[in-house]
Amino acid sequence: MAVPRTQIDWFRSTPWWRLISQSVHISWRSSHLFVCGIALALSVVAWNSCLFLFAPSLGLFAVVVDHHAHSSINSQVNFGPILIPSLDHLLDAFFLDSPWTIRKLAFFVTFTLALVAIWGFAGGLIARRSLMELGIRTSVGWMPTVRLVANRWRSIIWAMMMPLSSIAMLALIPLVLGLIARMGSLGQTIALLAAFPCLIVMLGIGWIAAIASLGFSISVCAIVAEKGADAFDGLSRASAYVFQRPMTILCILVVGFGVGSIGFWVFDFVLDCGERIFLAAMSAGFGGAIWEGFMASEPSGRSSLPGNLFLALKETLAGLRFAYVISFFWTASAAAYLILRWEIDHTDFDELDLQELGEPVPIPKLTETPASAE
Repeated sequence: MAVPRTQIDWFRSTPWWRLISQSVHISWRSSHLFVCGIALALSVVAWNSCLFLFAPSLGLFAVVVDHHAHSSINSQVNFGPILIPSLDHLLDAFFLDSPWTIRKLAFFVTFTLALVAIWGFAGGLIARRSLMELGIRTSVGWMPTVRLVANRWRSIIWAMMMPLSSIAMLALIPLVLGLIARMGSLGQTIALLAAFPCLIVMLGIGWIAAIASLGFSISVCAIVAEKGADAFDGLSRASAYVFQRPMTILCILVVGFGVGSIGFWVFDFVLDCGERIFLAAMSAGFGGAIWEGFMASEPSGRSSLPGNLFLALKETLAGLRFAYVISFFWTASAAAYLILRWEIDHTDFDELDLQELGEPVPIPKLTETPASAE
């Protein structure tokens, strides 16, 4: 008697694994990397524009570029016209080095709005295409996706700004206490006594900050995934998913971080091999180390134009690596949204707003034919 052979379909047994694992090859597509690269460039422009308008006293932040060890370039370079903030420098400048002023507040608010607008649109594009490919296993064109995200861009921005606005309004209470504390010893005593019943405000700020940090990408995915979704729908789904399934989100983060790290290692290996071979071939044609020739300074001591262009090339390669990280973040967020919706709302992965595909064509009705006479 023949014994039938069975095989486990791991994608059916663990549907979450298919979504997370497919996020890697979706995120390193050239079109997604291009969108993230454009958003990064716009973020740099917004940063420097806000510095120029509101905070010239903070100075212009120089770039610290960590180049590959095989290059003879100094490991720390000041890259001329392109100014990207170092995270440590940014935090020190805004929260430690100098007190808050009106100009500083204007800089922070304007730059935050610019980032929300830029990354709300770019993240919505990548999340929408990822949702379609992960959910219905087909890709859609860019123009229909751009139109859909553009129509819901205001909802995306408002869904990202509502938690921040709520935090700002609640922060007025400790702000008033701080003003009272400036009235000497009596004011400090009153402010500290009033701070105890206001601990509930601190707890509320913490919960809203958790929703803003853990759920903002989920809210964007909800807005671009559901039919007729708006900012309230996205934010309510994000808050419900964060508070109802915190351990599921933690597991998704752990698995996604591992899968994304492997994908980044492969992507970095590809870029590194291509860069080494490309520069070696250029050096062979140049007759020497190509980077040393490009980095040669002019007699005045200033960096030469080829040197700045070479640094721009290196910075572009570093930006491609960062673009993959951002692309994977939004793609993995789309996978996480489908998993959470499937687990909490019991909604199939392919139940999405399919307006890019057009209205469904109805099945033609069957025409009844009279029975043939015998």
